[in-house]
Amino acid sequence: MQGVPIFPKGMSVSSVHFEVHPGIEEVRAAAQAQGWGAVATATDEVRFTTDGWKTTRVVKASDQPAPFAPDGRIFLPNVQHGTEVEFALLVGIEPVDAGPKPTRLEVWLNNGGQNYRQVTK
Repeated sequence: MQGVPIFPKGMSVSSVHFEVHPGIEEVRAAAQAQGWGAVATATDEVRFTTDGWKTTRVVKASDQPAPFAPDGRIFLPNVQHGTEVEFALLVGIEPVDAGPKPTRLEVWLNNGGQNYRQVTK
């Protein structure tokens, strides 16, 4: 499958799906507050839990193998398929026409403070 990272043999890996894009309300509001028109977005990290936040796990864009696929899949190592996951995403926002000194803003996407919930696949 295209965009699927290779994880060590024997490691359980499942995924959730969330497409980050400039049209998300929180992204648009943050861009508008900065006076930015067109922006680009990138997921920097995902914080998640499988036990009601007794423990918190983090996957970052810089992790290897890469946890974020171009199609919006977020790969969660050591999480079994069929596990309910609660998560929030840290997203970087940059103006498209930033010039030589681009500015970058970080915004948490967390479903209005309720976090997102999905069952892993």
